[in-house]
Amino acid sequence: MVSESEAVDALERLGLTSYEAGVFVALQKLGSGTAREIARCSDVPRSQVYTTAESLEDRGLIEEQHATPIEYRAVAPDEARARLSDRRRDDERRAFDYLTAVEHSLQDQSDTSADIWTLRGRDNVTRRVVQLLDEADDRVVFGTASVELFPKTVRDVLAGLAEDGVRVVVVSRDPEVLAHAESLPGVDSWSLDRSYVTDIEGGRLLTIDGEAILLSVLGAGVEQFDEEHALWSSGSQFATALLQLVDGWFDRELAVA
Repeated sequence: MVSESEAVDALERLGLTSYEAGVFVALQKLGSGTAREIARCSDVPRSQVYTTAESLEDRGLIEEQHATPIEYRAVAPDEARARLSDRRRDDERRAFDYLTAVEHSLQDQSDTSADIWTLRGRDNVTRRVVQLLDEADDRVVFGTASVELFPKTVRDVLAGLAEDGVRVVVVSRDPEVLAHAESLPGVDSWSLDRSYVTDIEGGRLLTIDGEAILLSVLGAGVEQFDEEHALWSSGSQFATALLQLVDGWFDRELAVA
């Protein structure tokens, strides 16, 4: 069962102040109560109960009975949940409408030569891989040494690209990775079985249309896949230079494979 302190913390994360959460929880337990009773049932000073109650009333979470002394009661938990959810959705919409409107509004678009970005964590890297793949039009090369870094979300996007006519090549020395790749219609697979790559313990390699590149490495601990670190770039001088090396190497190796 959730403790009272955990419930108060959760209410704070939903947008209530610590005093508002304390008063609201106290009133749920009391059913209804005066400022004195609320203060006795919570850590909220009596002098703060009145202003806190006004704030909760504005939120539609409590009701006030004009009597002497003033008595308060909380709305039912289900009603409070609905009102907090509605308010959270409204706040979320307003916040992200504004963020969308001002996105990149102050960015200098004239120089992207140093656009090199870093990521940490397997899930974050996977999300970036999928986002980059969504922009592919011509050719994709995806490589990894571990099937754990070749999740279904990535496989599904690769299959969709191949179906749309994008050339998709998966390179690996892991038989499971290659087996997954071979099961995807239209996706080519290439086994890296040469001796000079057998000791490489890399993460992932992704190149998109000769414009974008992502490289990742793994940590050394037990949770190494969660400790995946990546850098990526698109349309920058860095990306162009590195892609020339990677694509040139890939084309030469593919020609003699």
